[in-house]
Amino acid sequence: MSPGDSSDDPYVRMSVELRQSTVVWLDDLRKEWGIHSRGDLVSRLLDELAKPTSDA
Repeated sequence: MSPGDSSDDPYVRMSVELRQSTVVWLDDLRKEWGIHSRGDLVSRLLDELAKPTSDA
């Protein structure tokens, strides 16, 4: 099971330190994708990374 598969999987709040240039990049990507918060963007990016690949 990959992260985010279960609807009963609780959310956990966390903080992270990033370089300012990374935050600028995330903000640009957030605006481009029409996402309102940085947390939602990071969650979406991590969900995409956790998806199984079909390169087998």
